[in-house]
Amino acid sequence: MSAGKHTMKIKLYLVDDHQMLLDGIRALLSSESDFEIVGESTSAGHALESA
Repeated sequence: MSAGKHTMKIKLYLVDDHQMLLDGIRALLSSESDFEIVGESTSAGHALESA
């Protein structure tokens, strides 16, 4: 087993009812290597169904 550094990404599910804000947040976070966006929704109800 190698002694390399193991990095885990933080998985995010984005929820906001304003599409423009959701698009901006996705653009900012997708450029970060520590985060992985696993889904998004514009309503809390749909987010809960997806989870």
